[in-house]
Amino acid sequence: MKKGDTLWAISSLYLHSPWCWPELWGKNRHIHNPHLIYPGDRLSLSWVDGQPRLTHKKLEKLSPRIQIASKAPIAAINAITQARYTRTEGLVLSSELRDFPKVIGSSNGLKYVTAQDDVYINYQGDETDWAIYRVSQTFSALQPEYSMQQVRMVAVAKTKTQNADITTLEIERLIHEVKQQDVVIPLPSIQTPEHLQSFEPLAGIPVDGLAIVGMMEATHYAVRGQAVVLNHGFVSGIEQGSSYTLVRPAQAFQFAQGEHGLTDTDQEGLSQQLPTIEIGHLVVIRSYPFFSIALITEASEPITRQTIVLILIKRRPVNGPCYR
Repeated sequence: MKKGDTLWAISSLYLHSPWCWPELWGKNRHIHNPHLIYPGDRLSLSWVDGQPRLTHKKLEKLSPRIQIASKAPIAAINAITQARYTRTEGLVLSSELRDFPKVIGSSNGLKYVTAQDDVYINYQGDETDWAIYRVSQTFSALQPEYSMQQVRMVAVAKTKTQNADITTLEIERLIHEVKQQDVVIPLPSIQTPEHLQSFEPLAGIPVDGLAIVGMMEATHYAVRGQAVVLNHGFVSGIEQGSSYTLVRPAQAFQFAQGEHGLTDTDQEGLSQQLPTIEIGHLVVIRSYPFFSIALITEASEPITRQTIVLILIKRRPVNGPCYR
């Protein structure tokens, strides 16, 4: 179609009479409105069972368009792993845990609670959104008031009713079974703020006596993708993203029966000269005043508390090769 074309003109040209346009229109109900055919649209005329039929194809005007794509930044570590230790697991001061309410019962009176049960806590106040946590390991600091305990989220709940000093919670999301004496914490209190959930790895600063004091999995060793607890935090300058190399001392030669190939005196002197062996790397993903949670990003062998030493990853020299 071009400007000025009408069904009247088409009918006159192809059906020999302009007055036939209503017939042309009536036989082509798939053209919903003949007044909404525009210049540039394409009409095809064909005959079906002796009747004229028009096919209408609208003109599409192409013009430059701005395509906006929302891209997430490349994360330093796996997003799911990071969310685990910033949203559902972490460390809380032992002194603070004593102030939070605890699960004291359920609507069915069972030791373990399911998603269909209501939960009772010893609380009276204005908080409405809660997370229920299971308390496990304790990490002792030199100053007892800074000792921390590991917590793991088992459910998310919402205040349902309050009566005297008892609040009834309705479980909204059950991760693990809830049981009596689980700690109930206001939802925002333990989670890492959004602006701290994105970070980039950086060279960790040297800290005397920096060591692994525990495994978040409560095992005797950790492997790649698992988290460990370090005995220093942001008070010592360790921040989110701080990266370190994991090494262990080389082992002296031993015979098959376990005896050393050197005398005890020689062995003691030799142990100070043997090189260390690099076995992995870690990056701090959450920093507390006197402790940190770090993720094992590389490990050629299991990481343990007894054999691992942490040393600084050196920064890349300007215009030079990268050394460790």
